[in-house]
Amino acid sequence: MKLTDALDATVSARPLFAEASKSGAKLSADDVKSINRRWTRDNIEADRLVSFPVLAIDTAPTRNGIVYSAESQKASVKAWVGKTFLFNSTGGADHSLQASSQVGRIFKSQIVTTAQGETGTLVWVYSVRGVSQQTDEFIGKIESGILREVSLHVLVEGVTCSICNVPAQDCERLINPEQSTAGRLAR
Repeated sequence: MKLTDALDATVSARPLFAEASKSGAKLSADDVKSINRRWTRDNIEADRLVSFPVLAIDTAPTRNGIVYSAESQKASVKAWVGKTFLFNSTGGADHSLQASSQVGRIFKSQIVTTAQGETGTLVWVYSVRGVSQQTDEFIGKIESGILREVSLHVLVEGVTCSICNVPAQDCERLINPEQSTAGRLAR
């Protein structure tokens, strides 16, 4: 998902996106207090905290053909809060699940409707300047506009067919994904 897609999201509080879309936008006093209370051992000064919105998932098919339904997003929106945000700067796999790849944490999440009419999960990530060279480089790439996309590694409890709601391992449509029903592709 593109980090800038959050700009295109529409919710009842549209000004929120214009303000929050700039990397490093000042966090509210309540957000700083919440971050320090929930996830840090020491109170981090507000000027060291950087935040940015990410449209994590939406109902549009991913490049791998995965669809995150509106229902599954609504059921899981609160589960994003507290999850670690990873960035692999070593040039290896996008989904390097190593402690050294941790550069931020998701501190808020919300269901939104994008400008394209998709249901999406918008998350806000915070990162802290001065923690490590890797984190500072990550923040620099966000702020300069170089890093504009993220690739997510999402673990789900189960997969069901979008047409018949049968578990993936039992659904003929998913076993043979090119098979469609009335023009609908099973996902």
